Amino acid sequence: CTPATTTHKVSEKSGKPMELISHVSFVDCPGHADFMCTMIGGTTVMDAVFLLIAANDPVFPQEQTYEHLLAMSTTNVTNYLVLQNKLDLITKEECLDYRKNISEFLDGSPAGESPIIPVSAQLGQNMEVIGQYIANGIDDTNYDPNANFKMFIIRSFDNNRPDTSYKKLLGGSIGWSIVQGTVHKDDYIEIRPG
Repeated sequence: CTPATTTHKVSEKSGKPMELISHVSFVDCPGHADFMCTMIGGTTVMDAVFLLIAANDPVFPQEQTYEHLLAMSTTNVTNYLVLQNKLDLITKEECLDYRKNISEFLDGSPAGESPIIPVSAQLGQNMEVIGQYIANGIDDTNYDPNANFKMFIIRSFDNNRPDTSYKKLLGGSIGWSIVQGTVHKDDYIEIRPG
């Protein structure tokens, strides 16, 4: 894609103009057990996975790291990037030792051959590597913006408090993702079945 305007954002690192090459969306899947259903529902629309691991955590792997990796192994996703975060809180030797533990843990999993990138979100270290991966490292997603519009509903929830009278019901909310086509203002969207 090319930008709609001639104004290009300038890279903070190189000072060179940047060009828009794709649009991406993120599904944040917190590790907390209460959100595992949201994470599993989100796997239906994922083209890539960032597996985020805190490098200063004394317990590895965390239960939720194992659960997320297990859930992802049931999908067709092949694009994984492992982020060893909190680089600023450990020494170089600890980083290398932890990286070895991560490699051993991932061995034989769908993420077994994936790059492991040490990062510090707090200090912005190696963020450009993540951007490069998003721009160049993700296989084609076969998204067709000209196909008939289709979206998947990933989750839903009730907007009403328990015991609300039917006269005061407010309905519900849905979270969804477009998997093909384009939606425009004033388009009608049909939710099937129903």
